[in-house]
Amino acid sequence: MSASLSKETFELNQLIDSSISFLESRCCKEGISIVRQYDEPVRITADPTQIKQVVTNLTLNAVQAMKNGGRLTIHTQKLEKKAVFSIEDSGTGITEQNINKAFVPFFTTKDIGEGTGLGLSVTYGIILLRC
Repeated sequence: MSASLSKETFELNQLIDSSISFLESRCCKEGISIVRQYDEPVRITADPTQIKQVVTNLTLNAVQAMKNGGRLTIHTQKLEKKAVFSIEDSGTGITEQNINKAFVPFFTTKDIGEGTGLGLSVTYGIILLRC
């Protein structure tokens, strides 16, 4: 049985901030600066729990890619009746040979115990199939 969506209208920038708040101290300790480039208040209608999961998964993935510190940039933009957000990091990136596997469930380049390989797969499913 799949969980039902609970769509509501909320402010995206606030939801992003609450989603990453638990990672801010980790970022600081690891030399990662968080840069917020938020557009004017961006109101969207979606399932806030699902969007929070997407933000958390993308942020964790970015943090894990920056072993020696770096910069995490979160950008939101309001476009007429749409909203766009992106999470960008200054980490190592995905190799050309792995780029096509990035959203495959259980695929990971992390060491054992560091990740399940589900974060990007779940994120892909939420954005593509549920929003």
